[in-house]
Amino acid sequence: DGTGEAGKGQECGILIEPQIDLEEGDEVVCYKIERL
Repeated sequence: DGTGEAGKGQECGILIEPQIDLEEGDEVVCYKIERL
């Protein structure tokens, strides 16, 4: 929608393994790493 916010389940950049357990129904934001 052009707001710059990541939608639920949206892929962005490089995905890394989350350090928390996510349950179905929880709002999930994307994990992004910028390569320097």
